[in-house]
Parts: sequence; structure tokens; C-alpha cells
Amino acid sequence: MELIPAGTSIDFVGSRKLAFAFSGLLIAVGIVSIVLRGGLNYGIDFAGGVLVHLRFPQPRPIGEIRGALRAIDLGESAIQDFGSGGNEFLVRLPLEASASEREDRTQALTAALEQKFGKGAFEVLRVEQVGPRVGRQLRQKAVLAVLFSTAMMGVYIWFRFELRFG
Repeated sequence: MELIPAGTSIDFVGSRKLAFAFSGLLIAVGIVSIVLRGGLNYGIDFAGGVLVHLRFPQPRPIGEIRGALRAIDLGESAIQDFGSGGNEFLVRLPLEASASEREDRTQALTAALEQKFGKGAFEVLRVEQVGPRVGRQLRQKAVLAVLFSTAMMGVYIWFRFELRFG
């Protein structure tokens, strides 16, 4: 089975300007998209906030969880189904100014769920809090890791192949 027939001749070098223009266009569209959407959508690890991991004994529709938490104003929170059983959920709360406010939001979340489903109807498996300083450090280290790995790939290609081919 041949994917490319014998004798096929494609002028890759002659099409390089078109390929560079197309790549540049894709990069520009990506940058414009990021700017128009208000920047990158960082997770709790990078932006800071509170993550609450919940488990229900039987599967629940995520709409019921959202409905229960709609009563309290959680701001830009995100509720995500976690796992394949439909009984574990992650609730991500945005960063608050102080630790006491974060604790109050977590208690309000559990109280709203207890009001809807009853006491003992769910289990809080973990509560993680990430402050803004930790998030900033993680963001900086992630950028440095990407830059370093890109540079090391370039060095490998330079040594592996001749400089003019790399």
C-alpha cells in the first residue's frame, strides 16, 4: 500500500513563502482571538482560587448541582463533572481577597448543597486553595519551561542535522 505514488514531485522549497504567510496568518488569528476573549483562561493553579471536590453516592445530573449553587452568588465559578461515574464534581471558585472570604464561600457552597440534597447526601473529598502569589510563580515557571524546552529542541536539531538543514 502506497500513500504517495512513486515519482511524485512536490516543490516544497518553492512554496515556502506561501507556507510562511499561512503560518503567520494562523498565528495572527490566534493572537487576535486571545485578545478579543479577554486574555488566556487560566485555571486555579495559575490564577488562584478555591477548588472543591465533591462526591455523591449516586450519579447526579450536573444541572442539579448548578441549580443548587445558583441560589448563592459564586461569581465566575465553574462546575465540572469529574470522572466517568457522574457522581464526582469539581467546583472552582474565583480568587477572593482574604482567606476568611474563601472559607466563607466554601461554607456557603456546602450549605447550599445540603439545603438542596440534604445533610450527608454528598462528601467533600478535598478543598484546595491557591493564592495569587503561588499562581504567579507557576505561570512564570511554565513560561520558562516552554522557552527552555524550545531552545533545547533547537540545539538538538542543530547538532543532529547540519546547521543549514536545522
